[in-house]
Amino acid sequence: MERLLKLGARPASAGEFTARAYLNNKIDLAQAEAVNEVITASNTFQLAAAENLLAGRLGGYQKQFANQFSTFSAGSKQTLISAPKISPKPIKQT
Repeated sequence: MERLLKLGARPASAGEFTARAYLNNKIDLAQAEAVNEVITASNTFQLAAAENLLAGRLGGYQKQFANQFSTFSAGSKQTLISAPKISPKPIKQT
């Protein structure tokens, strides 16, 4: 290690690898935050939640929701476009 340091290498700073992964689009923001959550988890429930985030499950749920919403939105738009045109009846004045 000393030889590497003498040759100009330096130790990575805290969070450097996570930041590089995020900046290079290898992980999303939720996963980057989950790395810290894994490190600081104080019980098994926190650790499990952080591991789910780290595995990208939140991003998967977000994509699934977006796809379902898009499908719903497209169907609603088509329904409105193909709905029969109804002309209002004139009001009889007395």
